[in-house]
Amino acid sequence: MERAGAMREVIPRYREMEPAEVVEAAKQTWLVGTPEEIAEQLRPYLELGLNRWHAQHFLLDDDRGLELLMEGVAPRIA
Repeated sequence: MERAGAMREVIPRYREMEPAEVVEAAKQTWLVGTPEEIAEQLRPYLELGLNRWHAQHFLLDDDRGLELLMEGVAPRIA
C-alpha cells in the first residue's frame, strides 16, 4: 500500500483516493500486484505471442519496484 499511497502524488486522478482505492482503480488498466500476480496477468498476452512490451514505472525514486519487476516478474515469464 506504500506504493499506492505514493502514486497519489504523481497521478492526479488518484490524489483524493485512499491507497486501497488506488490499487483497485489501477487494476482496471495496469498490471498491479505481487510479482507472482503480475506474471499471471501477463500470461494471456504471452500465450498470444507477445514477447515485448513497454513498462512505465511512475515512482522514479522507487528502485525496489524496478528490482521486483526484473527479479520477481521477469524470471516467471521468461
